[in-house]
Amino acid sequence: MAISVQPNTDEINQLVGDSMTLVHAIGNQLQASVENTDVSLSDKDYWDLRAKQLLLQAQIMGWLKDGIQVTLQNAGQAVDAINKSTQALEHALHVTQEIATDIAFVSAFVDLAVAITTGQPQGIISAGQAFLSSVKKVVPA
Repeated sequence: MAISVQPNTDEINQLVGDSMTLVHAIGNQLQASVENTDVSLSDKDYWDLRAKQLLLQAQIMGWLKDGIQVTLQNAGQAVDAINKSTQALEHALHVTQEIATDIAFVSAFVDLAVAITTGQPQGIISAGQAFLSSVKKVVPA
């Protein structure tokens, strides 16, 4: 997926789709944890992941309702961060759905989603870099 400086409806829908893939992966892992099938989460981790899942869903709903507007100063770098991050997310989820139980990974992507919602390029760039760092820690190259 690649979005432009001011994402159009199709680009926003693609970003929503990629983000919803993570929401669903988190849900699957949480359900597996409840059913005690191959996923073992502490109570704290379970509820932390559930809170992140709900926050990500709220950001997605905002994108659908209000669109995404990136402040033009440094917008190109911000869009690059979004594009690289969503590609890394897609790759990570293809490697393993269990990535959705890594709280640092999920938190970093949710932070990026919140930054995208604000539309401030520096925040998007910073959150994108943090997410890409988290991907490197949990997904083999």
